[in-house]
Amino acid sequence: MKQAISGQSDRDRLLALAGISLTDDESLLAVARIHDGVYWKGVAVCIIGILLFISPLLSTLGYFILLVGAIMIGLAYLTQKFLIVAATNKRIFMRSGVVYADMIELRYAQIESIELGITPIGQIFGYGSVIVTGTGQRRVIVPFVADAIVFRKAVNDVLVNR
Repeated sequence: MKQAISGQSDRDRLLALAGISLTDDESLLAVARIHDGVYWKGVAVCIIGILLFISPLLSTLGYFILLVGAIMIGLAYLTQKFLIVAATNKRIFMRSGVVYADMIELRYAQIESIELGITPIGQIFGYGSVIVTGTGQRRVIVPFVADAIVFRKAVNDVLVNR
């Protein structure tokens, strides 16, 4: 989690990647970092693939499962690189997707609640899912947010003080 982005180049890169343009009286408060826990499923599948690959009878299946695990790790890398959640003093921005970029901007007046979903593994390793519920039918779930509690606190501070 980065609080009040310090480096101008990091801030500019983030804003350009997310397609965010800030107004004159708007400042970036918090940026959620996607936790390395996003890789755990791909790594687990690769380990199973290696164990099967060692077996002489199941080596072909092991090779296939190892390939699937490598693809999962690649997708996790892209998720970590292109999934962005940022909070300013006026709104929340969310960006996901590589080929089809889904960019969501919610003003605080449109937000009904911000919730956390933390699994037992997430509690151990320090990540959770941030669930932002907007007015109407809009509900956005952002998985694998490192220090999700800190991000929710930054957003709640703005919501309470408006």
